Amino acid sequence: MKDVPDISSDLQLAAAKGREIIQALERLVGEVEQAQSDAARLVAAGKIREVAQTFQLAQKHYHAALQRDPGSLEAKARLAILYTKQRRRPTALKTALEVAQQNAKFKFSDITGRPRSVQTVLGDTHRENGNAEDAKTAYAAALKLQSSDDYAAFRLAQLYLGSGDVAAAQSLAKKMGDHSEFAELNAALRLVNVGSGPGMGRIIADLTSKFGGAV
Repeated sequence: MKDVPDISSDLQLAAAKGREIIQALERLVGEVEQAQSDAARLVAAGKIREVAQTFQLAQKHYHAALQRDPGSLEAKARLAILYTKQRRRPTALKTALEVAQQNAKFKFSDITGRPRSVQTVLGDTHRENGNAEDAKTAYAAALKLQSSDDYAAFRLAQLYLGSGDVAAAQSLAKKMGDHSEFAELNAALRLVNVGSGPGMGRIIADLTSKFGGAV
């Protein structure tokens, strides 16, 4: 009889993610009902539609927000994120660049309330378009704007691994914190950091193969 894999860790991660989504949705519902401007309410509504993966409706809300407030950089940044989710890569990159041109230091929060910036979005769009070096530059800029942007640290570490720079990836381990989504990569980087011996080369090769391509 084959050993039954231990799924407790997966279940814990799923439960943690579920609680995070519930809290985010509760906050967004409050913004839809109580935000001070129509544009802010429409952006919140668009985020709810993104969670539901009804992307056409999300896009409709973000465009409506821009009609109410053409200066809403968050609405335009969310459009760039949405286009990336829809694999509309050139449009996503163009939109992210427009936001960066208007304000290269624009900061906002993601759907769950964690820190993001236009540089994070730009990093994603460059990465999706196959521009690894431009993506690295953008993610590094995002971390300069907000050292707490753990997502930018995660993506930058992956890109470093993809180019074989394990040491650079290791330097980002602490910036990823203990967030559940990054736990596996973070733990692996810490293991390499304290490891030694003839088997370490193989561990590093496996690490680069597993996480360097997971972008």
